Amino acid sequence: MAEIPQIPADEPVVVPAASEATYPDLYITDLFVQADYADFAKTKALVVLYPYNYTTKQALVEQSRRTEYRIDDLWSAAAHMPLLAQTMGQLTYVVSLMRQKESLESRLTAALDGEDVSALQTALATVKTNLGITE
Repeated sequence: MAEIPQIPADEPVVVPAASEATYPDLYITDLFVQADYADFAKTKALVVLYPYNYTTKQALVEQSRRTEYRIDDLWSAAAHMPLLAQTMGQLTYVVSLMRQKESLESRLTAALDGEDVSALQTALATVKTNLGITE
């Protein structure tokens, strides 16, 4: 499993209980991208975060602790932040590869007579390599 990057919170959340727990970080639970089909320039993003303890790997998922970070004009923001543009490009690339993997696996499972299974297996191996799958 990949290591999740640490996101420090502005102020740690301390929850009193039988045993005190501290959540000095934030954890991304939801990531939404919403395009306006009439005007793609109006694409928005929403990131939902909850208090998290990176060391103990515990999250405090309570609605009252939910934090939202909004980007009202995603593509304009990406134009001014190369890392955001790179991240959006990588996300799009990964989704494309995951769709290819799913399609190739489905085609291999239902391989029809005459279909080049070897070519499908080679294509699937390439996609898995590009996704970093080392099984």
